[in-house]
Amino acid sequence: MTRLVLVGPPGAGKGTQAGTLSEKLGVPHISTGDLFRAHIGDGTALGRSVQGYLDAGKLVPDEVTNEMVRVRQAEPDEDLLEHPRLVVGPVEHRDVGVVRVAL
Repeated sequence: MTRLVLVGPPGAGKGTQAGTLSEKLGVPHISTGDLFRAHIGDGTALGRSVQGYLDAGKLVPDEVTNEMVRVRQAEPDEDLLEHPRLVVGPVEHRDVGVVRVAL
């Protein structure tokens, strides 16, 4: 299974490109921002953790974001992931099953 990771700063067009790729390739577009909102809305432990960081004006640590990705990857249709920042090394992301792809 091929996985695409779109990396860039906020507003760079990751979501736009992911939407286009999702449509053309017939795979889901999974956004970590959407994952944050869903977990917060569902009141999960991860969502409460994210909310705490956001309320404090801090970035959500990669460990929390990666755990949300792991949870999402356990769902059967995970193929495309938009990740706003990859600040840890590629070994960490291999652990969650993400492969960096240069387009």
